[in-house]
Amino acid sequence: MSDTMQQIQDDQNRIRKEALTRRVLYVLRDTVELRGYKLETRTDDIRVEFTDASARIIAQLVEAVDILEAIILASDGCQGHKHCIHSMEPWQRARALLQGKWDAYKYRRDWP
Repeated sequence: MSDTMQQIQDDQNRIRKEALTRRVLYVLRDTVELRGYKLETRTDDIRVEFTDASARIIAQLVEAVDILEAIILASDGCQGHKHCIHSMEPWQRARALLQGKWDAYKYRRDWP
């Protein structure tokens, strides 16, 4: 693979992971509950925004999902692995975990 093609692939992977990181942060906004700790606290004029530090934390989880997905996709169709003595249970759990992501992409739904 040429250096230019490798750079394009690296850029696409980076952009895909950044997009997933931002998507997860966007979805998480609605999962945050704000509470005042004083009687006079007004929460109706507060907005939740995640920071770059939030993105760095979520990016690690996105990277783990990306690696896991790459391992599963790379091993699909491996005849030797399916008949080996190792347990397929971790792979089955990983596939089940990622099935929602794949279905969301396929059917253009939200994930997670």
